[in-house]
Amino acid sequence: MSDAKKLPRPPQVTLSGWVAIVGSVFVVFNAFSVVANLRSIENRERLSETLSRDPLKSTGITLEQALEVMHVSALVSGACGAAAAILGIFVLQRHHQARIALSVVVFPLVIAGMVTGDLLSPMVAVCAALLWTRPARDWFNGIAPTPPERRTPPPPRQEPPRREAPDVPPTPPITGGTSDEPRPYSGFGTPSGAVADPERPAAEAGPAPAYPGPYPYAAQPAPRPGDVLRACLATWLTSSIVLVGCLVAVIGFATWPDAVREMVESEPMLAEAGLSAHDVRVASIVMAILFGLWALGAMGLAIFTMMGHNWARVLLICSAACAGLLCLLMALSAPMVLVFGAAAAYTIYALSVKPVAAWFRERSAARKVR
Repeated sequence: MSDAKKLPRPPQVTLSGWVAIVGSVFVVFNAFSVVANLRSIENRERLSETLSRDPLKSTGITLEQALEVMHVSALVSGACGAAAAILGIFVLQRHHQARIALSVVVFPLVIAGMVTGDLLSPMVAVCAALLWTRPARDWFNGIAPTPPERRTPPPPRQEPPRREAPDVPPTPPITGGTSDEPRPYSGFGTPSGAVADPERPAAEAGPAPAYPGPYPYAAQPAPRPGDVLRACLATWLTSSIVLVGCLVAVIGFATWPDAVREMVESEPMLAEAGLSAHDVRVASIVMAILFGLWALGAMGLAIFTMMGHNWARVLLICSAACAGLLCLLMALSAPMVLVFGAAAAYTIYALSVKPVAAWFRERSAARKVR
């Protein structure tokens, strides 16, 4: 087996491949469901009500034409979903053509999913886009990931060897002679009026200065990439806005039941569905609470992501992908949510680039060592 086949699969490829496979299978099931219930009375009434409103009212599309468009879209969605599920299996086996084909298939899949009301086709498209990030491209091209740059310290300084002065026997007392005669000197150097002892060489320079202490250039961990901070800031900002909106919605629905009653009376679709003002009020409060908990969870994941936990990064990418999908579905009725969709897309990109993934791998390896 060649070295290229031994390369570890990046987490982006693994996550994208499996999500594309599972999502495409559900897309196929949804297509079968749409075709089976296409001519039902409930579907015809709902479609007629939709065609009687703007902006479809002015297009002149009849009910039969709309049913035919939905039928064709369901068939296209099912065929593309089946193809995407098969291509996802080959993508996990590093087939270049499968990655290209999956990227092409998602375009009709998303367009057909918008007609049939499929919620998972945009998620498959996001997974196909993640297959073109730099770590995924390097893996498909057989390029080994570059290890993160680490600050390697220079080798420590070696102390010079010390030369000990040879042991010299004590000088015997001088007998005879006068005090004016020179006498041997056993110390260092040759002072004035003394001669050097030929049996004891002069000592060399004194001992080298002691080493100043522990090595000052200890290895420092790699700094946190700026993309991690920016992605977490985008998550905290958008999640805070969503959390505040959910709190306002809960307080509003709980405090002003008359406004909910007027809203239900002004919407014929709610009345035809048999929903009372109480049902709409309770469902709205529950949905607001769920979205608020989702926002709190995303903020908590951003905190753990800042701390370098790879599992939090993966979960935050999944949360951003689901949020971006929801924003795409709500963009037709509320275009302002595209701002939140753009923030979710940037979060996915920033947490999937190669330096960020390498930094998280280094942090995970450091925790295992500890």
